Amino acid sequence: MFYSVAIGLSEFFLVLLSLNLVQVIRTAQNGYRQTMRAADQANMTASEIQRSLADRSLRFKDKGWQ
Repeated sequence: MFYSVAIGLSEFFLVLLSLNLVQVIRTAQNGYRQTMRAADQANMTASEIQRSLADRSLRFKDKGWQ
């Protein structure tokens, strides 16, 4: 009797632990996705800044200001 209760409880806690691990993995995946999205936005912003600076330098050169 005692052994069957102990086995039942251990199975119950193993299920709880596995559900918790699934939640941890999903949270980590969501955090990774958000980080990658932020990195993509930062890269886009950096390239936009570079493009803007290049356009300005070309405009200054066109006007002879260098």
